[in-house]
Amino acid sequence: MTFLVLLSTMIASCNGGGGSGSEQENTGTKRISLKLNWTPPSERADGSRLYPYEIGGYEILYRKNSSPDWNSIVIYDDQSWVLDKYEIKDLSTGTYEIKMATFDIDGRFSTYSDPVKVDKY
Repeated sequence: MTFLVLLSTMIASCNGGGGSGSEQENTGTKRISLKLNWTPPSERADGSRLYPYEIGGYEILYRKNSSPDWNSIVIYDDQSWVLDKYEIKDLSTGTYEIKMATFDIDGRFSTYSDPVKVDKY
């Protein structure tokens, strides 16, 4: 299973305070969100057809460049074949590496995509 991963990023400041009911402190700490977009795969690693309804979901691995440990997010639902975006929110600024794999409804995983590096400060 192969697919194309496109990545966009968004920077958000944690402004906090100001509004009624806000529990966030005004720390001035800059936080980022990483918005991932991809094209769902249409074929398996062996070249055979992968039908959209056979896609079980995706695993996203990400880490800050200075960390040896990967964080994992598994996304799936009854209509995983229509999933083509995800947002990782509330990260500290810095350089991140992100890679993804697809799994089918039988639990077979693709290889992970090549890592994508993103610098956001």
